[in-house]
Amino acid sequence: MSENERAEPKKSGPLARAGRILLFVLGVGLAAWIIRGVGLARVGAVLSDGKGYVPLIFLLEVLIVVLDVMALRSMLGPAATRVATAVWIRSSAIAYTSSVLLPAGRAVGEAMRVRALAPELGVPRATAAASRLQIGNLYANAVISLVILADLFATGEGAGPLTIAVVVNTVACTLLASLLLALVRSKRFAAWLGRRFKSFVEAHTIADDLPAPTGGAARAVGFCSLARVVQTLQYGVAVRSVGGAATLHFALSAQGIHLVGAAAGDLVPNQIGVTEGAYRAFAHSLGFDADPARALGIALLTRIAQIALAVTCLGIATVVAKKKERPADA
Repeated sequence: MSENERAEPKKSGPLARAGRILLFVLGVGLAAWIIRGVGLARVGAVLSDGKGYVPLIFLLEVLIVVLDVMALRSMLGPAATRVATAVWIRSSAIAYTSSVLLPAGRAVGEAMRVRALAPELGVPRATAAASRLQIGNLYANAVISLVILADLFATGEGAGPLTIAVVVNTVACTLLASLLLALVRSKRFAAWLGRRFKSFVEAHTIADDLPAPTGGAARAVGFCSLARVVQTLQYGVAVRSVGGAATLHFALSAQGIHLVGAAAGDLVPNQIGVTEGAYRAFAHSLGFDADPARALGIALLTRIAQIALAVTCLGIATVVAKKKERPADA
């Protein structure tokens, strides 16, 4: 076996692939069951009425991706200049596509980003930066969740079901982010990483020593928190697209439902079925008790925009990869 072959990360086995397919099928089945329960025709009408807002939801999703890249670049410091623009574009496109279309979305997306950036930065540095970005997003989720909780209590939601769900998610995000931060700072963890993926690390370790990622998780939290603000605006637009009131309260409530659904369905591709279930369960928090199809419309219209961006990113990554290969073939 050649060094390059040994340097490649292990591919998932047939059992893991079968598990992903099963989760996807179950998710689709759950989504179909929920939609049928509230009325297929009614959901279709809601989507038809709100389709004009999809381009704006799409553009806000693009802005969220851009803020993620800004967070990553800021942590790399001078080392970021060693990464070609084409590599930034391709790595970001691959990361987003993976996070939307594959199970354990965000974690898989960051793993794919590391793989794309490793030849330019080296595995240790790319892994550290991607880990800090993941930490930043988790802390940002906790921060926006605290804002959501403050709004829920201020508007009389009190200790309702959505409040309890958001509290649980806030605690989980904070604990997981803190654990990851401890691991990133651990020399033992770094040594284990080098032993566990020795061939891959050695194959992608750069010869000259670049500065370590700067700014740590704190700077990432800033950019990622700004991304959560943009996402709240995005969900406010989604609420308006289905006929809801364009208020900060409903935008934050929709964001809270999204965070709860995304966490609960993390192992399901694009959280399909689980997100729909969350919006159906908390329809009353959006003022849609009498018409839950509108609540489902928020999840579905947002998903349409995300899948459209994922497909666009897949095309971009393919085009950039072909351009990169063309000089070598000439």
